[in-house]
Amino acid sequence: MGLKEQPGRGDALKWFKSIPLRSQLDDKLKRDLKKLLNRYPQDAWVDLNRWINCNGQIMELEDFQWASSDKEVFNSLFPDIRQRTVDLSFFRDEDYRILPVKLPMIENCLELRLDGDAEKYSTYEPTSHEWISALGGVLSRLQNSGDDADMEMVSSDCLKGEKLRDTKYYITSLLKAEPYLEDKPAGEAQDYDVLWIEKLIYAKGNAVAWHKLIVKELSRKFTTSQAKQTIQVCVDRPREWIMKYANSHLLLKADEYKKVTGSTEPIKHPLILGTSTENKDTPIPGGDKDDKPKPPHKPIRLKNSDKAEIIISTLPKGITSDGPRVGGGKGGGIGGTNLSNEDKLKIEECSRKCVKRELEKKDYVVEEMPQQNQGFDLRATKDGNELRIEVKGHLHESNVVELTVREYEEYLKWQSSESLIKWQLWNVENLDEGPRPVIITRYEIINDEAMRGKNFSLDLRQCKPITEK
Repeated sequence: MGLKEQPGRGDALKWFKSIPLRSQLDDKLKRDLKKLLNRYPQDAWVDLNRWINCNGQIMELEDFQWASSDKEVFNSLFPDIRQRTVDLSFFRDEDYRILPVKLPMIENCLELRLDGDAEKYSTYEPTSHEWISALGGVLSRLQNSGDDADMEMVSSDCLKGEKLRDTKYYITSLLKAEPYLEDKPAGEAQDYDVLWIEKLIYAKGNAVAWHKLIVKELSRKFTTSQAKQTIQVCVDRPREWIMKYANSHLLLKADEYKKVTGSTEPIKHPLILGTSTENKDTPIPGGDKDDKPKPPHKPIRLKNSDKAEIIISTLPKGITSDGPRVGGGKGGGIGGTNLSNEDKLKIEECSRKCVKRELEKKDYVVEEMPQQNQGFDLRATKDGNELRIEVKGHLHESNVVELTVREYEEYLKWQSSESLIKWQLWNVENLDEGPRPVIITRYEIINDEAMRGKNFSLDLRQCKPITEK
């Protein structure tokens, strides 16, 4: 019972309909089926009235009681509960929302209860963190869009934001919890590294070590995409940074500064909620430094992107085939000093053309996205797979690139999904009209350590490049 390598819609749906209900699928069939459901979700849901459950079986929609998009959550539940739960975990981000799913998400129905007394395993007192109160304050003021369905979700998230605003951080050496559903045990007790229960964030270790897990745990409790994205980019950020992000990207209910931030400090940046004219693609870091005198501008001269020698590097930053690289730094890239807007556009255009040329050599069909796109510059497709590529261009060598909020959000969406869509960063160096070849280094994983600044400055020396040619 195999699926053709490139089936048409009719063949694919006919194959899906032929699978016996409640039969246990092997791993290959499950992979094939999830690809099909990703491609034809509404046909399967609406027309065929069947879906895959969290046990890997096909069931009719009437037999489901819950839905879940979090594999880690439903894998910890009892088999009979997984059987009655729709599996949405293979969709990218929240693409499953195109389906008319009226079932409750089981992640929002579960209650995790501590198995034992975590307070007994800590010598620390609960501590207040300014980012927690600031983030909670922002989320408690989320504005609804006027849509009835959204109003209910946003109101729920606002209540959770109020709870987060008053939450403290608690370090413990033991953290075990048992899931409950409708006040009954729903799975075996599991060890956890991070949990948010009532008004305490329990962490088995320190905040830096569990940064990603804190983001995931907090995101799990909220419903709207704007709340989840705000959590992803604001956890462990300074209060001032969080407020600048909120001012630029969120529509909040107007309220005084103290209620929004949980702070009694004077206002450093006026909060004009929902009226900012700042470009969303501007990097978040704070003050304007354009008042400093600038040296005279010199026109730049770039390589011919159609003829330049291009080398795809698989070596970490700072290393060449001849040994350690000398120099580096920011290297006069788009974010470099003394570059006019016209220069920056020329560098970006040249770097995009170099990357497009390399992709087309590999038989990709490349679509160039418009300026100020949502998180990537090029869309490359081949054999049904899709690459979303953010291009960073530099006149010379560069160890550091600046990401915008949208670019970082796009990376986080790809990282947290099981979709066939991939996001990559291609760093293009030596675009100046000189003898050195153009060097392109590709990345798809951003280490936490590389993003520890107050803004989205990415130190490529702490990131591992893609090694496949």
